[in-house]
Amino acid sequence: DKIRHGYVFGSMTFNDTQNGYLISSSSDYAFGTSDFTVEAFFKTVATASYSFAGIVSLRGNGIYTNGVDINLQYVDPSTPLIEFSANGNFLTYTASNDEWYHVAISRTGITSSFFVNGNLFTEVADNFSYENNELVVGRYYIDLDDYYFNGLISNVRVINGTGLYTGTFSIPSVQLSGTVSNTKFLITSQEVNPSKDMTGLHSVTASNIGWTSSLPVF
Repeated sequence: DKIRHGYVFGSMTFNDTQNGYLISSSSDYAFGTSDFTVEAFFKTVATASYSFAGIVSLRGNGIYTNGVDINLQYVDPSTPLIEFSANGNFLTYTASNDEWYHVAISRTGITSSFFVNGNLFTEVADNFSYENNELVVGRYYIDLDDYYFNGLISNVRVINGTGLYTGTFSIPSVQLSGTVSNTKFLITSQEVNPSKDMTGLHSVTASNIGWTSSLPVF
């Protein structure tokens, strides 16, 4: 339980509809061939209405296969699959509803590593030059009219230029920080909200996103 680390982990609620998701656009999200990190905490609180659900997605319009994404598949609604994507590689990790997960994709050199709760899930060769400018949280990606997230997402961070994780690590025990070098996007309950700018980072637009005081329990 994260409370043992001495803080309350606030979360954003998403309601499985178009009424709630976050979007931010910036050339700072175009990683090119640089190292990067994309990470978030999430919990699905109910079976989704769709066969896919978005957690955090960096895909440009019309660039379905060459984004950096962490989403869900609901082939079996009772056991969602965490879907990781980088350089056209779509790989899945079996998860559960109503449980917190920390998920991350981190590229160092020409290798992108996929992590669940600090454990290295797999590595893929990745020398792709990413030019996507649009970041979406809580929706699969913006070319689609559906595939919205149902549950809680907390502490989303995008770093362009630094691959934080290369092997098994301890999941963050404090809320994610914008002080890490090359941080371009950060959503935490302490430092930014869906309608507020944060110095040096990018604002987001949102509809009907609310904060809760839910605590991740692993």
